[in-house]
Parts: sequence; structure tokens; C-alpha cells
Amino acid sequence: MMRNILLLFSLLTMAGPGQAQRADTMITGLEQAQWILGGQAYPSVWRRESSLALANGQRLELDVDFLVNKAQFEQMQGNRRLPLVFKWFRFSGARLFIANVNKDPQAVTVVEQGGQWLYHCHVVNDKITRGTWVVKPVYGNNEPVMINGQECEFRITVQ
Repeated sequence: MMRNILLLFSLLTMAGPGQAQRADTMITGLEQAQWILGGQAYPSVWRRESSLALANGQRLELDVDFLVNKAQFEQMQGNRRLPLVFKWFRFSGARLFIANVNKDPQAVTVVEQGGQWLYHCHVVNDKITRGTWVVKPVYGNNEPVMINGQECEFRITVQ
């Protein structure tokens, strides 16, 4: 029997204490990010929480458009930094455990839209469970994706 649970989610970019901030010139910003549940999109609200009903064990998707520097993007395709890898971490008590890893399965391309270059990523967790989840995009060489000098991460809390 599946129970409805409350899903709270927020999109955050945070750098932890003591983490070095480095310049990342390929990804220059975040155009949009949204959670997809049951085929319906729920836009993420920047730095605020929203709520949504979710059945335990249901499929949850994350759809992200990064703003990119096209010249840097083309250079990075040949040096094993692409495609991006999305690491799904789950808190258990005060500890954070890796629960899933997704490579963006789409062809590594950028699309011009309104004079900006977008790198579209779509990743899935087939069986989301209760707890706080942190999804961190990293390059193929395990370097974190940085936006405005901070590590990019997406948080979602399932209750």
C-alpha cells in the first residue's frame, strides 16, 4: 500500500565552510530547474521551499538548464569533463550517504535560446524515499559545478 507523503523541495546553491571558491568559466549560471513528478513539472523556487504530495517509492526527475560559455563548453567535451554527473545523496540522521549516481544520458550539446547558450540536463531517481536528498552536479572528473563561486546543489525533503 502506497502512502501519500509530503514532499518539500528547494533549490539551493551553497558552498560549505572552508571550501575553496574557484572560477568556472563553462557554466556561468542557472537558467531554470524543476522537479518532475508523474509527468507534471513543478518549477523550483529559488531559495524557498514548496510542498507537493508524493507516494513513497515514486519516480522523481530533475530537469535543469545551465547557462554556458559556448567556447569553453566545446573545449571541455574533449577533456573528459562532460557529460555532467549528478550525485544523489540522502541524509540518514546527521550523516550524508551517496544513494544514486546519474550521468546525463542526452547527447552533450548546447542550444542557443534568446542569445544565450543553454546546456540541458535531465536526471532521474526511480525510487525516492523519505529523508532529505541533496543532488550535486559534478563534471566527469568529479570537480563540482560552480555557479557564482559556489557549489551547485539541489535539495529536496521527502516526509
